[in-house]
Amino acid sequence: MEPIDKLVEEKRINRTLSREQVVALLDAPDRGTIAGFRAYVFLLVLLDTGIRLEEALTFRVHDVYWQEQVIQIYGKGRTERVVPFSETLALRLREYQEMRGEQEHDIFFVNAEGQPLKRRYVQEQISDYGKLANIKGVRVSCHSLRYTFARNYLMNGGDIVSLMSIMGHKTLEMVKLYAEMYQPHISVQHTKYSPVNSILND
Repeated sequence: MEPIDKLVEEKRINRTLSREQVVALLDAPDRGTIAGFRAYVFLLVLLDTGIRLEEALTFRVHDVYWQEQVIQIYGKGRTERVVPFSETLALRLREYQEMRGEQEHDIFFVNAEGQPLKRRYVQEQISDYGKLANIKGVRVSCHSLRYTFARNYLMNGGDIVSLMSIMGHKTLEMVKLYAEMYQPHISVQHTKYSPVNSILND
């Protein structure tokens, strides 16, 4: 078997939502209802933290540390990590928690009966909001929102090592793929820091 080359798995570059698409998606839920506001806040959580769907569905009220502005997340294999969130999200989380009130379950996001949200329900709801927002060219899903977080984090100046920690990756392999996804941004950085441009234009 030694002469046979190892198969190289093709890596697909996942599409992410543009700024305009994110705004349109966030405008889709009817925030005048409790269910609509809950969906709006849930979308904000995915876009602001980059956590996985399962992680967003299972963190509890006591996992939110308001003063430190972090959420304690139990990821794959029950590994623990803390994920920071913005002041903007903090305001919306508090609003939703007040609407939510005291419930039988300590899970943060619950339905009208006070029960944890179902994975399938949330997946279909996010897809439906994407259609309502008339988003084209990208499949609106929890995965695409996670990739959108990664893209914007890097484009806003975040580094790969901290991104790896926030997203719960064990190796740099996946976050390197995220970096490869954003070639337009890399081109801008190259233009800005090109050694030849620097030397010849001095």
